Amino acid sequence: MFTDIYLQTTSRHPPLASGRFWGSIVVSIVFHAIAYTAFANMVAFIFMGRALGYAINRRMIVCLLVFMFFGYIARMLHVHEVYRTIPSADRARAFIDAHYNSWIFIG
Repeated sequence: MFTDIYLQTTSRHPPLASGRFWGSIVVSIVFHAIAYTAFANMVAFIFMGRALGYAINRRMIVCLLVFMFFGYIARMLHVHEVYRTIPSADRARAFIDAHYNSWIFIG
Protein backbone atom coordinates (compact mmCIF):
# COMPACT_ATOMS: atom_id res chain seq x y z
CA MET A 1 0.00 0.00 0.00
CA PHE A 2 2.71 2.50 0.93
CA THR A 3 4.69 1.66 -2.21
CA ASP A 4 1.64 2.69 -4.23
CA ILE A 5 1.57 6.04 -2.46
CA TYR A 6 5.27 6.58 -3.13
CA LEU A 7 4.82 5.79 -6.82
CA GLN A 8 1.78 8.06 -7.11
CA THR A 9 3.41 11.00 -5.31
CA THR A 10 6.55 10.69 -7.43
CA SER A 11 4.82 10.31 -10.79
CA ARG A 12 4.92 13.00 -13.45
CA HIS A 13 1.18 13.68 -13.03
CA PRO A 14 -0.11 12.62 -9.59
CA PRO A 15 -3.90 12.11 -9.40
CA LEU A 16 -4.50 15.22 -7.26
CA ALA A 17 -8.26 15.30 -7.87
CA SER A 18 -8.75 11.73 -6.68
CA GLY A 19 -10.30 11.27 -3.24
CA ARG A 20 -8.73 7.81 -3.03
CA PHE A 21 -5.29 9.38 -3.54
CA TRP A 22 -5.70 11.81 -0.65
CA GLY A 23 -7.35 9.14 1.49
CA SER A 24 -4.33 6.89 1.03
CA ILE A 25 -2.03 9.72 2.02
CA VAL A 26 -4.05 10.43 5.16
CA VAL A 27 -4.01 6.73 6.11
CA SER A 28 -0.23 6.65 5.59
CA ILE A 29 0.33 9.79 7.66
CA VAL A 30 -1.84 8.59 10.55
CA PHE A 31 -0.32 5.09 10.51
CA HIS A 32 3.26 6.40 10.53
CA ALA A 33 2.55 9.04 13.18
CA ILE A 34 1.14 6.37 15.50
CA ALA A 35 3.99 3.95 14.71
CA TYR A 36 6.69 6.60 15.36
CA THR A 37 5.01 7.65 18.60
CA ALA A 38 4.78 4.03 19.74
CA PHE A 39 8.47 3.57 18.92
CA ALA A 40 9.38 6.70 20.91
CA ASN A 41 7.37 5.36 23.86
CA MET A 42 9.11 2.00 23.60
CA VAL A 43 12.53 3.67 23.63
CA ALA A 44 11.51 5.85 26.59
CA PHE A 45 10.28 2.77 28.45
CA ILE A 46 13.52 0.90 27.79
CA PHE A 47 15.81 3.72 28.89
CA MET A 48 13.70 5.57 31.49
CA GLY A 49 11.47 2.78 32.79
CA ARG A 50 8.25 4.57 31.88
CA ALA A 51 6.38 5.67 28.77
CA LEU A 52 6.10 9.30 27.72
CA GLY A 53 3.31 11.40 29.18
CA TYR A 54 -0.02 12.14 27.52
CA ALA A 55 0.89 15.75 26.70
CA ILE A 56 4.17 14.75 25.06
CA ASN A 57 2.47 12.02 23.02
CA ARG A 58 -0.25 14.41 21.89
CA ARG A 59 2.27 17.07 20.85
CA MET A 60 4.40 14.50 19.05
CA ILE A 61 1.44 13.14 17.09
CA VAL A 62 0.23 16.61 16.11
CA CYS A 63 3.73 17.68 15.01
CA LEU A 64 4.22 14.47 13.03
CA LEU A 65 0.83 14.85 11.32
CA VAL A 66 1.63 18.43 10.28
CA PHE A 67 5.20 17.70 9.16
CA MET A 68 4.22 14.62 7.19
CA PHE A 69 1.29 16.31 5.48
CA PHE A 70 3.44 19.20 4.31
CA GLY A 71 6.21 16.71 3.50
CA TYR A 72 3.97 14.98 0.97
CA ILE A 73 3.13 18.32 -0.63
CA ALA A 74 6.83 19.27 -0.69
CA ARG A 75 7.67 15.90 -2.26
CA MET A 76 5.16 16.44 -5.05
CA LEU A 77 6.46 19.96 -5.70
CA HIS A 78 10.06 18.73 -5.74
CA VAL A 79 9.21 15.89 -8.12
CA HIS A 80 7.43 18.34 -10.41
CA GLU A 81 10.62 20.45 -10.55
CA VAL A 82 12.79 17.39 -11.23
CA TYR A 83 10.60 16.36 -14.15
CA ARG A 84 10.66 19.95 -15.44
CA THR A 85 14.47 20.14 -15.17
CA ILE A 86 15.38 16.68 -16.51
CA PRO A 87 13.69 16.22 -19.89
CA SER A 88 14.09 12.43 -20.09
CA ALA A 89 11.37 10.72 -18.04
CA ASP A 90 13.54 7.63 -17.43
CA ARG A 91 16.50 9.68 -16.16
CA ALA A 92 14.22 11.79 -14.00
CA ARG A 93 12.60 8.68 -12.49
CA ALA A 94 16.04 7.16 -11.77
CA PHE A 95 17.13 10.39 -10.09
CA ILE A 96 13.99 10.56 -7.96
CA ASP A 97 14.27 6.92 -6.86
CA ALA A 98 17.95 7.27 -5.95
CA HIS A 99 17.36 10.60 -4.20
CA TYR A 100 14.41 9.54 -2.08
CA ASN A 101 15.71 6.09 -1.25
CA SER A 102 19.06 7.39 -0.07
CA TRP A 103 18.28 10.69 1.68
CA ILE A 104 14.73 11.83 2.11
CA PHE A 105 13.16 8.46 2.95
CA ILE A 106 15.83 7.86 5.61
CA GLY A 107 15.19 11.33 7.10
